[in-house]
Amino acid sequence: MRRCMCLLMLLAFIWGLGADVSQAQFAPGFDKAQASRAFEAATTGHVLNVQRVAEIRGMSQQRATTLTIDEVAAVMAQPDGPTAYYPRTRLLFYALDDQSLSAWLIDRNGLVAASRAPHTRQQLSDAAIGLRMLLNVDGIARSRSVRLLGLSLPAATTRTRLDRDLDDVSAMLLPKTIRSGLKDVDHLMVIGPGAITSIPLAILKLDRKAMLIDRMTVSVSPGLYDFGQPVERWQGAIALAKPLIVGNPLVGPSTLWEVPGLPGAEAEAKAFAALTNASVLTGAAARKDTILRDIDSASMLYFAAHGVASPDDPMSGGFLMLAGDDAERGFLRAGEVQRRKLKARLVVLSACQSGLGMPHDGGMIGLTRAFRSAGAPRVVMSLWSVSDDATVVLMDRFQRALQRNMPATALRMAMLETRKLYPEPRYWAPFALYGTPR
Repeated sequence: MRRCMCLLMLLAFIWGLGADVSQAQFAPGFDKAQASRAFEAATTGHVLNVQRVAEIRGMSQQRATTLTIDEVAAVMAQPDGPTAYYPRTRLLFYALDDQSLSAWLIDRNGLVAASRAPHTRQQLSDAAIGLRMLLNVDGIARSRSVRLLGLSLPAATTRTRLDRDLDDVSAMLLPKTIRSGLKDVDHLMVIGPGAITSIPLAILKLDRKAMLIDRMTVSVSPGLYDFGQPVERWQGAIALAKPLIVGNPLVGPSTLWEVPGLPGAEAEAKAFAALTNASVLTGAAARKDTILRDIDSASMLYFAAHGVASPDDPMSGGFLMLAGDDAERGFLRAGEVQRRKLKARLVVLSACQSGLGMPHDGGMIGLTRAFRSAGAPRVVMSLWSVSDDATVVLMDRFQRALQRNMPATALRMAMLETRKLYPEPRYWAPFALYGTPR
């Protein structure tokens, strides 16, 4: 990336888009100079964390480099081409250590805002867990997700204190200085540790009335190494030309897993197939070996199926449940996925917990990252066990919006429409876009 940085920065200067940060907002004791130095130190640590993620995944190390704020701005300032971002796009980069949480908001003009506050890893983890409990997502899991036989799911929690606790999490991740820079933003890209990206960022509050989703799309990027990489702009007609669509596979017999059927997922997949004039694999026909035969050549992948995430063994213990001679031989594991060479411009994982896995400072390690590493620039993932009924509605809206809008915009539109019918965030907020908003 560095070999093109000098040219990019020169172009940025010519266009008058240099890092003018006179209007930037800073937290007390974290001025422009301090924030800039801290960003360079944070990106150095980020590179090391990304390399450790590659080691855990058993992959070759990602080619990564440290970046300055000016270099990030120069990438975002490109007017057109395969590395260009839309004008009203901003990058929100987080760094977390044992003493503090730091955040930098950057656009094509440079640093917009920066913050540093004494929030620890444990505080952030506790906040994520507490928010999940208050959203009552385990109440959905009791009736919808797969589970190991003999394992009782936690009792459903009562929705209490949600607004107050959401205020607390929002204040932690979107402090005043950062919120001040989120006006007139269309697309917000977030890079942060796994503990942050496991939180449904779209529901974070900007003020008493508005959440992030009310004002902008929100996407999660796997890391700075992915930032500014050439990506073909979204063209719905091309992406939808040859989709591979899977719905409600008939999971083989198992002595370990209780696997309920997903009639909503099957209806969802069939509806998308009808919309795109494509075939669909359901039930016993949705076999792993059949899917692997066509997975690399498909223009888009759409899985409406059961998914399992593992924080301890993300590459073998994170998988989609497909049909096979028995249950285990139908599991499409993250470790297998990341070795594919996909042509898909979009992967939709309409499955439970597909965006979870092993939280790491270099990002979440699991099934979603595996599809991104295999070549898919955009992956729609879920952060908890989704409601079958609400997901049918959300995905119907998403499928229709996808034909004329890029995936990040289509997903936001679908979530807003679903919220009208299912106001509780646990029903409409589990999905997020992983990858590029372009």
